[in-house]
Amino acid sequence: MSDNSLLTLGRHATVDLHTHTVASDGRWTPETLVARAASLGLRIMAIADHDALDSIAPARARAGARGIALVSGVEVTTRWDGRQWHLLVYGADSERGPVHDLVAESRARHIAAATEAIARLKGAGYAVPSLDAAVAGRPPLPIYVMDALIRDDLAPNMLAANRLVSEELGVPFSIDVPLEEAVAAAHAAGAVAILAHPGRDEGAGVLEPARLARLLAIAPLDGLEVHYPTHTLDQVREYADLAARHGLLRSCGSDSHGPNRPRDPLAYHSSLIAPLLTRLGFTFPPRGHERPRGEGHFISRLDPAGKTDNATPPTKEDEAR
Repeated sequence: MSDNSLLTLGRHATVDLHTHTVASDGRWTPETLVARAASLGLRIMAIADHDALDSIAPARARAGARGIALVSGVEVTTRWDGRQWHLLVYGADSERGPVHDLVAESRARHIAAATEAIARLKGAGYAVPSLDAAVAGRPPLPIYVMDALIRDDLAPNMLAANRLVSEELGVPFSIDVPLEEAVAAAHAAGAVAILAHPGRDEGAGVLEPARLARLLAIAPLDGLEVHYPTHTLDQVREYADLAARHGLLRSCGSDSHGPNRPRDPLAYHSSLIAPLLTRLGFTFPPRGHERPRGEGHFISRLDPAGKTDNATPPTKEDEAR
């Protein structure tokens, strides 16, 4: 964020720190995502693609021209305690450094696995006519291969598609890095490490207090994504309390992957995550001295006190991610 004026926020600025683009499994291009964010009145946004940083640079200038501060982000696929966890890393250099190198190595593994899977599908005689459309000229990724298998009725869901490739074809599709390694890379880069959607059950349960305590002992997270669309009000309260108890930051994000996929970006009130924004370099003027930028017109379904239940039922896309 080279324009320092974007770092000073009004008290009613709005924010969404969890969006995805075509660089991973999203449908937004950098251009269309920034345009949609601007139409919603967002003042701060982050692109946090799965194991990819490609959309940060093309989105930055466009966001700045619209008066939006773009936070560099990435959602790293990690593993700890026998399952995968998604780690949101904010504020790292997207072109060099420890996080860039970690993501580049992970992405190379994803591309290699997808390339091998495509070759084995063809060799085994599977007809996957949707594959070209799913890849859409991009480097192949496992998510694109699994999407094509579902489109062509070769698998009913992502889990079954993963099993087809991993078990029947022998190509491991659960690609990740150790959670503690990803957190260490984030801290070496001077970035912030936030555990994504801790209350979303992906078949291995949600993050419980005892498990969080064990996790923090080996991977010192900076925070939790407390405010997330499918979190219930009780979950928001629980994770806010856990964050306070462990001295962790709170974050918020829509997890938007495209127009209505499963939702558009959301305008969360910046006061929900003010300590995190301060850590990322933003400042808030003294009360009574806010700049009249119009931020007050786009307030999240979660009010500044977090009293409104904004939980939405998880969609099939939520469960697949």
